Amino acid sequence: MRRERVYVNTSILIRAVNPREAGHRESVCFINELVGRGFMLVVSSVHWRESYRNETWRKLRKLFRRFNFVYCGVDADSIVGAAVLYVRRFGYSDERIIDVMHLMAARRCRCRFIAAVDRFIKAHAGEFGLIYIN
Repeated sequence: MRRERVYVNTSILIRAVNPREAGHRESVCFINELVGRGFMLVVSSVHWRESYRNETWRKLRKLFRRFNFVYCGVDADSIVGAAVLYVRRFGYSDERIIDVMHLMAARRCRCRFIAAVDRFIKAHAGEFGLIYIN
């Protein structure tokens, strides 16, 4: 039986590793629930484009090991151009480029779901053939 793949967006990850972040407990419980239901948790090379502090990276790597996240390498350079075009075509802020890159990466990683706490990703997940969950 093939396990469903869930792309876990930065918004969930940061909450999960930072106890002072609003929604910390809920994010950890959500990740636990996904694992308990047999989902495969996926992160991509786009996550490495985010500007995290060294301490945050250390905590993220620990989280990835604890919950057996699967790393999916995508050519982030190849999708950044498409993400820029998408953002500009619809008049969104350049701050949304990384969000669009995550949406594109989730598809390239053969994920059916994207887990996030993000209104933009929620609004656009369907355009990329993804089901938004949180």
